[in-house]
Formats: sequence, structure tokens, C-alpha cells
Amino acid sequence: MSLINQVLQDLEKRHASESELNSLPHHVRAVGRPRSPGRTYLVAAIIAAVVVAVAFFIYASRRGLVDDRPQIVSKPIAQPLPEPVAAPTLPVAPPVAEPLAQTAAFSPVSRLSDGLNLVTPRQAHKENLAVLGRSSKPVVATSTAEIAPLPQTEKLQVPVMQTPPTVEAATQPPPVPASERVTTPPPEPIIASESTPAAIDKQMREVVPSERAEIAFRKGATQIQEGRANAAELEFRDALKQDPSHAGARQALLGLLLDSGRNNEAEQLMRKALEINPRQPRHAMVLARLEVERGEVTGAINTMVGALPYVQSDPDFHAFLAALLQREERHREAVDYYRVALRGVPGNGVWSMGLGISLRAANQSAEAREAFQRAIESKQLNPELQSFVERQLRELSAPKKK
Repeated sequence: MSLINQVLQDLEKRHASESELNSLPHHVRAVGRPRSPGRTYLVAAIIAAVVVAVAFFIYASRRGLVDDRPQIVSKPIAQPLPEPVAAPTLPVAPPVAEPLAQTAAFSPVSRLSDGLNLVTPRQAHKENLAVLGRSSKPVVATSTAEIAPLPQTEKLQVPVMQTPPTVEAATQPPPVPASERVTTPPPEPIIASESTPAAIDKQMREVVPSERAEIAFRKGATQIQEGRANAAELEFRDALKQDPSHAGARQALLGLLLDSGRNNEAEQLMRKALEINPRQPRHAMVLARLEVERGEVTGAINTMVGALPYVQSDPDFHAFLAALLQREERHREAVDYYRVALRGVPGNGVWSMGLGISLRAANQSAEAREAFQRAIESKQLNPELQSFVERQLRELSAPKKK
């Protein structure tokens, strides 16, 4: 087929005659050059452009006819632009105190109305076409301090006037440039001061053992005031179970045990207290008294001596230890502790009498006589002790038999 086409093309180039062409078979014809598709597309694009132009011209003509009609002027209602959700709201700037004429001139509606009253119908038609061309641009929200433009969806209708009104220069001030417009700075964040009340913490806090012991102790004190000793004893024991070092609960329980005559339980309570904290001389004195009552004077002395290093200045402690040593006939030691006690309380008559007894037993008669004399002068002795001291003085003053 390619050979036949080449032959036909050669004939056409040589301007072959009709007879030569007829000599070829009927089904043999020269194949024309294929048409280029670009020309088809170009023609279609031109036709589409013409159609769009005609449609736009018809639409613009109809809008112009509508604009030329006299229409009633209605005051547009300024609708606020929708604020973006993520953008923070800015406070509205307070109005600036200016003359009345300037305040009226800067009103967005009045400025737009004054400016549009001077526009002829033909100019309004041109401006409408320009607005239609710019309607595809997105509307950007401006600052609240600037004049907000009217929504493009609302058309401000202006009546057609034969003669434009004259506007005085005083009522139309020059526009304020954007650089001179007053902008309100964003509000400063409020920093919470120390006086601001803190938020309420609704989470339940775990009560520590010391707090539970204090609660039980207060319940026991309430039971004591109401006369229910048994219930109070249970509360005090519960407090010591929660916190063995709770001094108030131990003292209250000790009082209940001593009042009910349960000295053995009281003694055990004091021993346990000294095991927990040996630096408690007063507990040692209570334990020593309980031991003396059951005949354990030596044990009481040992208890007192064990707490002696923790005694700072306690005349009662030293006088009680001296009395225990005197009962064990350890007079020289008793004299030392009586003197320590009397340095703290010089006018105690009972301690002076005890010192005189130990001094006489230690064969120190002159010092014993002075101690008995101070005891009488204190006037703190009861009649029985008073007579005992007077008898001791008479015996010390009597001449010795040879």
C-alpha cells in the first residue's frame, strides 16, 4: 500500500491528467494528509470564549437596568464578621473624646453614605462590575480599631438624584491614614497573686497514724467528760496503738489505771514508755513510786539512777532519790542529793528535815542541828513532823553522858 500511495503522490506532483488517473483502479485513491487536532481545539476555545463574553455582557446589562431604577434608601445593618474560633477576642477600643462634627464624620455608615450620594448611575454601574470582579477574594477580618467593611452580600441602595447635593468641606474631614489610627493594645494577662484563693483539692488525703492517734485521744477526752471511763480507756488504748509516743493518751490512761487501783497495769505502761523513750525522768519517778508501793525499794532506786543522766534541773527528782537512798540507809549519798534539791528550793522544810536525819546518821551532829533548825523556821511542817524535829533538836543539844 505504501508503494501505491507513493505512485499516486508522484502523479499529483506531476499534475497527472484525468486519463492517467482514470487508468487506476476505482478503489485506489490518494490518502490525504491527516488533519492536525490543534486546529480543532483552537476553534472550540474561540467559540467558548465568545459564548462566555456574550453571557457576561447580557448579565451586566441586566444589572445596569436594575441599578438605574430609583430605589428606597435603607440604612444597612452592620453585621459583625464571624470571628475565628482559635483567635483571641480583642477588647473594643473606648471612643476617643473628639468634637461632634469629627465624631459624626468617622462613622462608617455616614462616610459610606456621603461618598455614595455623589456617584452617578453610570459610575455606580461601573463600580458594581468592579465589585463583581473582586467578589472571589476572601474577606479578611481586620482589627476592631479599624473601620469594618460592609459585607459584600448586601448592596447599599442609593436613590438617583438629578443634581448632586453640595457637601461642605467642614463636614467632610480628610481621611485618617492607617498609620495614625489608634489601636488598642491587647490586655495584659492577670497574674494570680498570693492572696488569690487556691483551688479546692477534692482528693482524699490519707490520714497518718499520728493524726489517727490524736483523733482517738480527743474522743477519749470527750468520753471522760461524759463520765464513761470504760469507753474512754478504749479510745486511749487505740491512740497508743496508732502512736505509742502519744504523751497525752499515756497520761490519761495512767490516771484511769491508778484511779481504778490497777497498779500492775500502770507499772507495765510506764516501763513500756521508758523503753520507747528513756529520756523521761517523770515517768521514771512514777514507775519508782509504783515499785516502792509493792516493796521494791532497790528496784525503784535503780529506775531513778537510770534516768538521772537526763535530768537537767529537777529538785523534786533529787529529793525523791535522796529519800529512797535514806530508806536503804545510804545516808552519805542521800545527803548529797538533799543538798542538790535544797539548792533549787532553799526553804523546803521537809527536805531540810530529811537532810538533818541523814546528817545525824552520818555522825555530823552540828550540821544536822542546823538542818533541823531551818526545818522548824520554814513553818511548813505538820504537827507530827514538828514534834519529831523538836525532839531531834533536844537530843542533839543534850550533853553527852560520860
